[in-house]
Amino acid sequence: LAMWCSTRHRPFAAVEDPEFREILRMLYAKVEVPSRFTVSRDIQTILDETTARLLQRFENFKGKIHLCVDGWTSPN
Repeated sequence: LAMWCSTRHRPFAAVEDPEFREILRMLYAKVEVPSRFTVSRDIQTILDETTARLLQRFENFKGKIHLCVDGWTSPN
């Protein structure tokens, strides 16, 4: 759910929507849907782990790195 919220620009509170939870329960009756706070924490954990992996990967890199960031925010 953390990846869904972050990649699809969904608010964290979407996971607490009663209809959304009902859809998940139709798929698996025993599902435990996390709270928006858990989703937010999971996204932060993913960011921290990804940052650490990237820093480790480039730690001994001797060349130059060019970063280009696309500032466009529209999902379409």
